[in-house]
Amino acid sequence: ILTLLEQIDPKRTCVNVISKSGGTLETMSSFLVFRELLKKRCGKTFGTRIIATTDSEQGALHDLAQKEGYHTLNVPSNVGGRYSVLSAVGLFPALVMDVDIQAMQTGASSLVRTYIDHKDPGILCGAYAGMHVIGLEKGKQIHVLMTYVRRLDEFTKWVRQLVAESLGKRVNRRGRVIHTGPTPVASVGPEDQHSQLQLYSEGPFDKLITFINQETHRKDLKTPAVKSLPSPINTFGGKSFAKMLQLERAATAESLRLNGRPNGTIHLQKLDAAALGELFQFFEITVGLMGELMDVNAYDQPGVELSKQLMRKGM
Repeated sequence: ILTLLEQIDPKRTCVNVISKSGGTLETMSSFLVFRELLKKRCGKTFGTRIIATTDSEQGALHDLAQKEGYHTLNVPSNVGGRYSVLSAVGLFPALVMDVDIQAMQTGASSLVRTYIDHKDPGILCGAYAGMHVIGLEKGKQIHVLMTYVRRLDEFTKWVRQLVAESLGKRVNRRGRVIHTGPTPVASVGPEDQHSQLQLYSEGPFDKLITFINQETHRKDLKTPAVKSLPSPINTFGGKSFAKMLQLERAATAESLRLNGRPNGTIHLQKLDAAALGELFQFFEITVGLMGELMDVNAYDQPGVELSKQLMRKGM
């Protein structure tokens, strides 16, 4: 925050504060800093430079927005934070970054339709959920999502939160204490292929690994031909980076299979806004299905709420 404050011009800055209730420590603490900066530098009109993405009817941030004249975007009242990526919470920042949010929504809707109609790729939601719940029951408690698409690095971290917060539960729907849930791991290949593959190949049999692979790329890069250089350096000449990524992912998956380590791959024909919307929707449906199969509520987070209450007491 300090670094950002040194770089921005308050008179050319708008702030989008996202909090359903206005009670999130990290979000609201940061917001107070930027609100004060805008107030000092922009005067009475500072409120017009703030967008509050919050509950449409109630909450501290909602009330403050009404009082100080912020622009507002609504967080659906029946949608929790981790499931809100395809609402104004995620779509407005994406729009600001020039992402085609209509295409994102179209991709997400198409996935829902195929799921309802029991067609690919929607039908894969059930297969993915069932495989992971069965794996959990058989001691595969660590679920790794390794993307070979660098642009999906942050996406895997969103999946990590979605899985951990939705499925890590003390009790089931009937109140029985079960202390269940997979431990999600977000990884990026080939970087983490080098840092973690040894463990995944020869360590404990407690992991299910899912790769994300991109079939085609908008651009590619080739290494120069270097036949005059010594082996094995010369073998890397004249090669496509896209094809090398494909090879590394396939070789990693096959080596795991040969070592008896279960894994699968989500193949993307390309990565565009529609495909991203499909991916978001795929994991939201899948995690919901896993919750049903595990007999837990995938839409609450009592463990997180307790932490928030304890933090507020310490303020």
